Amino acid sequence: YSWAPSGGTAATASGLSAGTYTVTVTDANSCTATQSFTITEPTNALSLTPASQTNVSCNSGSNGSATVSVSGGTAGYTYSWAPSGGT
Repeated sequence: YSWAPSGGTAATASGLSAGTYTVTVTDANSCTATQSFTITEPTNALSLTPASQTNVSCNSGSNGSATVSVSGGTAGYTYSWAPSGGT
């Protein structure tokens, strides 16, 4: 296997960015076959919009909250809040 432009030599090319990739397979008799693949990006870029915020009720409290609205990208989003994680 010979992948271009990534240079891979396995049956599977992974970690690819959007673009066109071509693989050429050569057998033991030096016969070759070539196939191209076009990896695309989502139609709409991933974006976040602040949706709501609730401040803590007293000093050193931990009952505040924040909400974001997500659009674009590919559904099945995961969220990572920092600091302290949140849920």
